[in-house]
Amino acid sequence: MKAMIFAAGKGTRLSPLSHLIPKSLLPFRGKPIIEWILGRVRDIGIREIMINLHHLGDRIADHIGDGSQYGMDIRYSREEELLGTGGGLKKVESFFPTGTFLAINSDIFFDLPLANSLRLHRERGAEVSLLLTAGADSSLYGGVSLDAEGRVLDIGRHATPGEKRYVFTGIQILEPAVFSYLTPAPSSLIPSYLTMVHDQRNVFAEVVDGVWEDLGMLEKYLLISRVP
Repeated sequence: MKAMIFAAGKGTRLSPLSHLIPKSLLPFRGKPIIEWILGRVRDIGIREIMINLHHLGDRIADHIGDGSQYGMDIRYSREEELLGTGGGLKKVESFFPTGTFLAINSDIFFDLPLANSLRLHRERGAEVSLLLTAGADSSLYGGVSLDAEGRVLDIGRHATPGEKRYVFTGIQILEPAVFSYLTPAPSSLIPSYLTMVHDQRNVFAEVVDGVWEDLGMLEKYLLISRVP
């Protein structure tokens, strides 16, 4: 099994810290954010990783290297222009020819039961499984709504008062079928997921219990990192 980590972004919400340090290398609880992510996926047996790079990409590649220090095989996709999550994933389609894989944002910290989520993904026959949290404000982020079976109905719309919506954690479990909905142009994955929902493909989501923190916003990063 393999994983994609999205680390190409400029981290504009973390400015000015991200001017000199790529967001995935910002320290959190004693080590760079991306090292926590690598550890989480390694815990469920994933050893092959693709990381996309753009802003300060050489800093990331120099720090992580080929992955041998983590017991992993890590490769890089360098983007001359930012391709977003959709275009960035499409660019490395050949890395994921078969089988289930994970795609994860690089500015989050989490301790979630990924093995359980993988099992549920397969039991449902899902092509996309979004991991959600109920512990964040969907009026701030925009949320995801589900039906009673866990199928995704809508993504991104902000909640209205009294409406129950969940926040996407930036972690998704995918099947290669998703690539037929992606283009090489700069794009987000979310519109592709919405097209799949419209086409009645198997797009599910799961509300997971555990620790999840969005480290991609400066005020919150400084607060929970206890940076003066």
